[in-house]
Amino acid sequence: MNTLSRNPDMNKPEIVRLLVLWFVVVVFLQTSPGSDGPITMGIGLFALALFWIIPLYVLTSCLSTVMGGLRAK
Repeated sequence: MNTLSRNPDMNKPEIVRLLVLWFVVVVFLQTSPGSDGPITMGIGLFALALFWIIPLYVLTSCLSTVMGGLRAK
């Protein structure tokens, strides 16, 4: 049996897409040059917001799935 099929959260394409987006945000934040202007600063602030929001969303989704599975038993 495939391990992904046992974990219902990893079968959700939006979770996988969000994790890929989070990885891109982390790479951007680590490699971005100093803020050269307002556009770069705005992109950096947006990336910082995504850096914190995406893991919270993924964690909340996983916990709600686990809690729903526990209630079903």
